[in-house]
Amino acid sequence: MEDKKEMKKYYAGTLWRLVVAGLTINVIELIVGQILSIVLTVNPDFPYLMPIQYILIVVADAAGIGVFILLNRKREKSVPKEGKLGFGWWIVILFVCFGVMFVGNIIGLIVSGLILFPFGYNLSNINAATNLLTGDLSWLSVILGAISAGIIAPILEELLFRKLFIDYFGKYGKGAAILMSGLLFGLFHGNFSQFFYAFAMGIILAYVYSYTGKIKYTIAVHITINFIASGVMMFFLKIADMNMGISILEVVEKYGQGLIDMDAYVEQFTELVSANPIGFIGLMAYGLFIMFYYLLMFTGIIMCLVFLYKFIKFRKGQDMGAKGSKLAAMFNWASYVFYAMALFLFLYYYLNMILPVIMKFLK
Repeated sequence: MEDKKEMKKYYAGTLWRLVVAGLTINVIELIVGQILSIVLTVNPDFPYLMPIQYILIVVADAAGIGVFILLNRKREKSVPKEGKLGFGWWIVILFVCFGVMFVGNIIGLIVSGLILFPFGYNLSNINAATNLLTGDLSWLSVILGAISAGIIAPILEELLFRKLFIDYFGKYGKGAAILMSGLLFGLFHGNFSQFFYAFAMGIILAYVYSYTGKIKYTIAVHITINFIASGVMMFFLKIADMNMGISILEVVEKYGQGLIDMDAYVEQFTELVSANPIGFIGLMAYGLFIMFYYLLMFTGIIMCLVFLYKFIKFRKGQDMGAKGSKLAAMFNWASYVFYAMALFLFLYYYLNMILPVIMKFLK
């Protein structure tokens, strides 16, 4: 009984500090978000909304990390022993992360869809990450998005949820640290469309750091995934010009369905392409990129299945920590506070989308 109480006390000691760091991040984002809402009310065409949001993500995350380091400055660390990860295995882990992202994204879209479909939302506007990345395609937003979401944010997230968290959470073994690193990382995203893949990817990256002791491996994986999904995608969308894609869809809908007027369809399509040849080339390049992106994900799913038995065999030969450590880590007073904070984030995200629909209906 005493060991269990001691473990809960130890885990709570790290978790309450993570709660304070998380609150720091959320308070900064909420305050600036409210200021931006006021600005948009006064000036609906305010051009710097997305650039400010990208900068805000970096500033808030950096502030949270600073607070977490400050609160833990006198605590003892349990840094994992260093080991090597060959480039071949790094590639496998990268593909597996793409695979679990694909599956997790589908699950997240289904859950978010069940919540939001009754209020008139569809697949194009329930994905939090997609909405953020495609909200503004000015060159300033594309560049800042690639730098912040594609490079800086992954570095900061790995430092907080892998390096620092696991170092201060590993006293009673790797198992609890790996589990909670993934769970808290997923919950911190604050919505179901991102929770499931962030949870799965967080556990994979926590395994990598716990068994190598080198954060550079997880940072490299995280940057590669985020940069492909944000920087590269935004670049192709910018070259394509989303208006070009929308215009083509309008022509297809007007003339192409059932080939009602083939001559008019060809004429309108040709005029559209002639007026914006670069946009059309970009649109085709974006289509090829999407095909490549899904190929990465499907390859990752196959690798997940192929290497699952290796992982099970590997895990059986490892010491995953003291008995009862996972339960002690998941259920203590500080973890309950973190869960409450996460619940607020989830409610805030979905109510912000649902309440305007309800208010409009009541009017």
